[in-house]
Amino acid sequence: MKNLRLSSTINYTNSSSSTDDFSPAALQGNQSRLYTYNGKETKLYNRTLLRYNKTFKDGKGEDAHGFLLFAFSEINASYFKADAMLNERGVNDQLRGPLTNIIGLSNSKGGTIDYRDDRSVAFAGSFSYNYKQKYVLDFNYRLDANSQNGINAGYLANPSVSVKWNFNRENWFNNMKWLDFADIRLSYGSNIQPVGNIFDAYGRFSGGGRYNNSPSVVLDLDRVPNLDLQPTKATTINAGFDIAILKNKVSLSMDTYYKQNDNIFRYKDISSANSFARIASNEISNVNYGWEFQGTVRPLSDSSPFKWTLNANFAINREVLAKLPDGLRDLIFIDTQNGQDIYYRLGTNSLSNYLYNTKGVYATNSQVPVDPLTGLPYRIGSPSLLNFFKAGDPIFTDLDGNYVLNNFDKVIAGNSQPQMVGGFNSLLQWKNWTFEVQTSFTLDRDILNNPLATQLRNYNRPTVPGSLVPLNQINYWNGQGSVSQYGNPNDYIRSGIIDPFRLSQTLFQEDGSYFKLNVIKVYYQLNQTFTRRYGIERMAVNLTGANLGFITRYSGPNPENVSSLGRDDSGGYPAPRQFTFGL
Repeated sequence: MKNLRLSSTINYTNSSSSTDDFSPAALQGNQSRLYTYNGKETKLYNRTLLRYNKTFKDGKGEDAHGFLLFAFSEINASYFKADAMLNERGVNDQLRGPLTNIIGLSNSKGGTIDYRDDRSVAFAGSFSYNYKQKYVLDFNYRLDANSQNGINAGYLANPSVSVKWNFNRENWFNNMKWLDFADIRLSYGSNIQPVGNIFDAYGRFSGGGRYNNSPSVVLDLDRVPNLDLQPTKATTINAGFDIAILKNKVSLSMDTYYKQNDNIFRYKDISSANSFARIASNEISNVNYGWEFQGTVRPLSDSSPFKWTLNANFAINREVLAKLPDGLRDLIFIDTQNGQDIYYRLGTNSLSNYLYNTKGVYATNSQVPVDPLTGLPYRIGSPSLLNFFKAGDPIFTDLDGNYVLNNFDKVIAGNSQPQMVGGFNSLLQWKNWTFEVQTSFTLDRDILNNPLATQLRNYNRPTVPGSLVPLNQINYWNGQGSVSQYGNPNDYIRSGIIDPFRLSQTLFQEDGSYFKLNVIKVYYQLNQTFTRRYGIERMAVNLTGANLGFITRYSGPNPENVSSLGRDDSGGYPAPRQFTFGL
């Protein structure tokens, strides 16, 4: 049938891998070692598509009404299994007794070390209409089912709709030759992302010990099956504007969006009365909204021997926590390693730091507050002599007012997520020469300077080797009446109690805003009439410099090389500058 097309695509891959690794006793401390591995993976993908398109002409014989309809089904199946065996301290041709250290039986391990079996099915349809490419309407509807979801999730609907008005095609713009194109866009839609795995939804059974001399199968009590487990769902509303003028010498694109993320995945600890330790939960939601801008300028005339393109992009993003598990209004994620907890509170950003508030250093003993009821100075823990604050100690805010520093004195401080990001690029061409500059920036982001805190803490352990910050580079307390930023680094006796350079304090939270010179590249292409003399069709020479420098107030080595939570875990090492010569 005319304008009707049916197509089907199928793809099947099968791969296997194996490893046999034997180390003789001569290389293994007089004990042999055998490791074998077998892995198998298969993937099946099928997509069947039915498409119909039709265009109707107007009274002038021009294409006017365009229709496009299609429907498709999509199937994905993937399987992976890996089996391995480890046998250490095997048979030796020189046995000597007693064999007290040869425990080959208990060190022989074998079985399945990884297993995945995933399935997904989708059915979707789409309708698109345009009138002379002036008014455009798109509508999509999709149903998804996935084996990683709980059995009660079923098929999940994901609709989307968008409209676009190319208003430069209106008749009243016919005489505006300087306008190349201009449009306004509106869209609404949702999509899903599977989370967790099949064991989170259905539980897991594994081989147990022997019972009455028979093998047993037991239920894994680490996670309770969640039959209602659903994928993370993102619903987005977007409005945009695009324009280009003066033969594309100036172009601008602007977008504003509102995005709601529901069913965010995390494991939630549950009461031991349930026999299980935790459950895969979908009870968190947040909202992102912001604005994005992108512009391009080509300032030189077409007759100029130079071609210069300037590009800039800029994005402002705000994020708000909208829902927490069990109807909670706030939740604290405890960082057991560094004490840098995360505070979740409805109506604020999701990743707020939860730290001790440091307001300076006690210059003298008289500045330490005293409890009027007990007459005891501000302290940590029990009222022992070494537990009282004194000159040279940091001033931690006593939030609960009990004159004892504890976990209830932490405050919500800072946001590890950047609020504004962007960059500027320049591309200049002249004859065979090309000069390119790429930059980027991040504004309004808080970073925890862990390398500095760790190096200062090393002063508290003078007998343990470790990197140290030169004291002449910091403003530290060095005597009664000293006004300083950092506490006394030489109080070895009390440092284990007071912990003046603990990582979980605002002293090491810094502004992580920066402007970075990413790349400078010089490129020269040799003339082909010259290179062809030597049988070379094309030859170019380029010199590139990367990671060339920052403009920042951050005192650490690299404000860009931090974790997604804004933790600087670089160890104090900056990113190296790189220079590359290419031919």
